[in-house]
Amino acid sequence: ADLSSQFYFKEGDVGKNRAECCAAKLQELNPAVRVQTVTSPSGSEETGFLSQFNVVVCMDCPLEKAKRIDSFCHNHQPPIAFIRADTRGLFAQVFCDFGPSFVVDDVDGEQPQVGIVSSISQSSPALVTCVEEERLEFQDGELVQFKEVEGMSELNDGKPRRVKNVKAYSFELEEDTTSFKKYLSGG
Repeated sequence: ADLSSQFYFKEGDVGKNRAECCAAKLQELNPAVRVQTVTSPSGSEETGFLSQFNVVVCMDCPLEKAKRIDSFCHNHQPPIAFIRADTRGLFAQVFCDFGPSFVVDDVDGEQPQVGIVSSISQSSPALVTCVEEERLEFQDGELVQFKEVEGMSELNDGKPRRVKNVKAYSFELEEDTTSFKKYLSGG
């Protein structure tokens, strides 16, 4: 165990398996989750072994092995959540695959931005203009949702829509609104 890479390690853990050293402390974080450490089998035994879990976490696992395990977990029915984490001194990386139906729409982890719409064109792509008192913080490729739009109520369906050509007070929707009702107010 490397004492500088993890705060659960103690001097007595040096030379021991990292997972085994911190399992008890991890269990304390959530008593409702059963934490167990294993030395995973390899080859064909591995897939049968992994099938018994809902979540598989790989720490400091070689990339090719992690890809193989993730592929199995992703395609398993039902999918098995897969998490791979690595530490490199002060830096770390985490990869999560929670199955094919899990979609992340969040671009940056920040709270969703809100804007007040002043107009929406009936065009392709649709131009959305917002009130000038609120500068938009959107980025090209982000998703927006509309609510309380009067007139062009087709946008109130809760469906996320991708934006492009974002300016300070306007953006375009990657959508054809020529057949939608005329925008009146709101949104």
